[in-house]
Amino acid sequence: MAQTDQDTVTLTPVMNGNGSFNSWSMSVNKGSPFGPGSYPAITVPHGHNADVTFTIQNGPGQNITFAGILVPAENKEIHHVTGEGTTSLVISDHNWNKGDLPYVILFTGAPKLDPIMDNDGGGPTLYSNVFLDVVGLAVAATIIFFLLRPMFRKRAVERPSKDR
Repeated sequence: MAQTDQDTVTLTPVMNGNGSFNSWSMSVNKGSPFGPGSYPAITVPHGHNADVTFTIQNGPGQNITFAGILVPAENKEIHHVTGEGTTSLVISDHNWNKGDLPYVILFTGAPKLDPIMDNDGGGPTLYSNVFLDVVGLAVAATIIFFLLRPMFRKRAVERPSKDR
């Protein structure tokens, strides 16, 4: 079974002296924050998939929230997104293919951001995930069947026959 990485990205709005938005400061997994042109990549290792939590650290009087995410239609790597309208957005990445994953995060109250997701590929296939779930359910059903079987057998012996 593939390992799911839990990555965290902290986004801090950098404001101008007049209170207007200037840029984003971004840190990945509690690392040092970086600004435009040097944002750190979010790396998903080979054979892993990832759940990435983006969190906005608003300052006093700021009310920036996530408005959504844009991903090219042909891209099936990002398969689950939650948190629109809040300050915490979670995206799930299959990591099937190697290479940078193109996506853009949209905000209410600030310009969009397009951080880099560096997929190393080899994430679990849909087939392997479903196969493991089905096998797990089959094993559980078999165990339950064998545990309950003596009880049903005993009840069948105790029932009186209709022929009497």
